[in-house]
Amino acid sequence: MSTQKDRVLTALRHAGPTGLTQVDWFAPNVCDHGPPVTRLAARINELRDEGHTITSSGTRCGCAVYVLRESFSAGPGEPGRAPVVADTGPAEDAPTALFDPVEIHRPLSPYDAEAEAA
Repeated sequence: MSTQKDRVLTALRHAGPTGLTQVDWFAPNVCDHGPPVTRLAARINELRDEGHTITSSGTRCGCAVYVLRESFSAGPGEPGRAPVVADTGPAEDAPTALFDPVEIHRPLSPYDAEAEAA
């Protein structure tokens, strides 16, 4: 059986620029169909300590979006943490998440006109 860290790394590779959030690991809709991962930030930190470049690019559903950028292999005597990469925000072509807020346009009612007049 894979460890949570292995599962998170595999899922980050499959997610690409869309990235993953803690919400993606909640039951019953876990992104890899396994058991929930309740401490995603801890697993991300472990992966960063191993040398993986994982950025936090904005938020989705009130949670940080983690994106795997590249792997970094430390040489002998070098620390295993990957260099910090500047956050440029979410990719423009990334699809929206299930819970992203969407503007709802509805026809105006007579009550709306009264509220604006007040």
